[in-house]
Amino acid sequence: MMRFHTLNLKAKEMVDDGLIGNVVMGRSQLSCWYPDMPGAWRQDPKLGGGGTLMDLASHCYDLLEMYIGPIQSVMALVNTQTFQYSVEDSSTTLLEFKSGAHGIADCFFNVPDGSALSRLELYGNKGSILLEGTIGQAPGGRMIAYLSDDAREYDPMQNAASLGVERREITVEPKDMYTAEIEHLSDCILNDREPEVNRLEHGLGILSTVMAAYESGRTGRKVRL
Repeated sequence: MMRFHTLNLKAKEMVDDGLIGNVVMGRSQLSCWYPDMPGAWRQDPKLGGGGTLMDLASHCYDLLEMYIGPIQSVMALVNTQTFQYSVEDSSTTLLEFKSGAHGIADCFFNVPDGSALSRLELYGNKGSILLEGTIGQAPGGRMIAYLSDDAREYDPMQNAASLGVERREITVEPKDMYTAEIEHLSDCILNDREPEVNRLEHGLGILSTVMAAYESGRTGRKVRL
């Protein structure tokens, strides 16, 4: 449902319009505080299937694919650093996209709420888009774009001002993501339209990426999808 966040959709529009050029790197971050709790099904691998990779990273992979395209291979660090439950509370995934772009998805159950900023970062050869607070269940957040002109030369000091980089803060009307998703589904049913996102094939592809990350975490090797 995070694809329906209005700022995430605006970022998609800007990427599709070529405002940051070809995306070369993306980062998606989702963390929270999820301590040991008796009976919590997400902390039991037999009930929840896993920890941060299954519950959080799946959303991060999905968002990055929305902007960059299909993931081709993964390498992952997966462990439990803080709590006593049997699923992982920490995971970091290095992603390779079919386009050649790089990606990172870092997800943790052991970062206090409020200090977990849920950032989404997109870097292209003409600029970048930085979002904060748009990965989660709340409709708020903020978005800043850094856009450069086409007449760029090498600057050994990397002085943004001299390179003509424009800082642009983007605002859009917030909307509940669950409502937007349900309205989209209803429209597809009532008007016999194909859904724009979350088709069965895509969902299975995200699950395959999650399972590949688990395999990489166990073996220490890069896993191709």
